[in-house]
Amino acid sequence: MRIKRIFNNNIVMAVDNLDGHEIIALGKGIGFRKKIGDLLESDKIEQRFALQKNPAVDRLFSLLNENSPVFLELAVEIVKKAEQELNLKFRKTIYLTLMDHLSFAVSRMAEDKQYESSFFPEVSRLYHQEYEIGKWSLDHIKEKIGVVLPIQEASNIALHLINAQIESSGEMSQTMKMTKQLKDILNIVKYTFNRPIDENTLSYDRFLIHLRFFLQHLQNYSEKEDDKISVSENLVNEIKSKYPKSYQCSDKIIKYLKTFSPVKIADEEKVFLAIHIHRVTSR
Repeated sequence: MRIKRIFNNNIVMAVDNLDGHEIIALGKGIGFRKKIGDLLESDKIEQRFALQKNPAVDRLFSLLNENSPVFLELAVEIVKKAEQELNLKFRKTIYLTLMDHLSFAVSRMAEDKQYESSFFPEVSRLYHQEYEIGKWSLDHIKEKIGVVLPIQEASNIALHLINAQIESSGEMSQTMKMTKQLKDILNIVKYTFNRPIDENTLSYDRFLIHLRFFLQHLQNYSEKEDDKISVSENLVNEIKSKYPKSYQCSDKIIKYLKTFSPVKIADEEKVFLAIHIHRVTSR
């Protein structure tokens, strides 16, 4: 491959001599002291984006033309950190959305325009790992380009990471909807038991994980699915008897969720919710 365009020392555009395919390549020093027409050192490539027939990558290329390439570098570095911390692989679209957002956030700071993130308190509570990565990102941005973004930006970055994990349409509106639902469900539990929930427990973490997977399942539900877990009627009756208030609370949650979705939610889910609710409210 030969270099077709140099964006900066770490980002270049290259073309394959054999088939003419073009890529955007990232790597430390990959463009340093290079000129157009030089061979691309493939061993330095840390991330690549193929430009052929890929609307998302085409949009990424447009953003590179419109903004400083440092925002793509930042997006790649933040995603790399997130994949290490969360032990998962993101879809390529995360680089596009995150780069676009970082460019927008920094430009807002340059114009001295502040704005509040309405989801800031919920994100920091409900998505602790992603929020911590968001805080790390703010420090990294400050170190790399000398811009100090407000702490609310940690939640905005976290929302992009959360959104990229959702296996539905991938629209940010779905992430916002899920965040509101999680907040409302926790409030239902809090008001049913008339006391706050201890958020610094393993039971709380497990409850949130269960809720997130359950809500995601509802978003992606298909009537063709046949993956329901059956529980015996005896177990249902036992949970009702042993944890009546928790079961009553789970029933309230199911009724609340039915206002968003026509999907029939099995009684089995009430049992699982009741068990989690009992654990998270037991002292």
